[in-house]
Amino acid sequence: MEVKNKKVVVYCRVAHSEDSAMKAQTESLMRFANAEGYAVDECYCDNGESGVTLDRPEMNRLLSDIRRGNIKTVIAKDLSRIARNFMLGMKFVDEAQKFDVTVVTVHDDIAATISMFESLVSIFNKNKNFVGCIS
Repeated sequence: MEVKNKKVVVYCRVAHSEDSAMKAQTESLMRFANAEGYAVDECYCDNGESGVTLDRPEMNRLLSDIRRGNIKTVIAKDLSRIARNFMLGMKFVDEAQKFDVTVVTVHDDIAATISMFESLVSIFNKNKNFVGCIS
């Protein structure tokens, strides 16, 4: 069953329940979305929830909506807001992509559509102690 009018949504998470941090994150993502021409339909906000697991109230609701085919695009501040562990974050991205959902992360107001390759390159570039090559 194909759902018409799939939603563009924002996902926010802060580990320590703090309304001002959640509000700032949400407002920043909404500014980005508006500037990029996204019409955001809904926000999913886990306030005071750890990122060490995907088992969070709003994340569970988001994943459920993704699996129902209701979501077109998820916008988040960065992958660490989705999950603190890279592989867990990529598990979310992989699940979203199975349902044709685009995951967009915003870091310093620069958007990056996440792909496995882009994410791995980002980690390698940030980790100055990493020695290796991609061939």
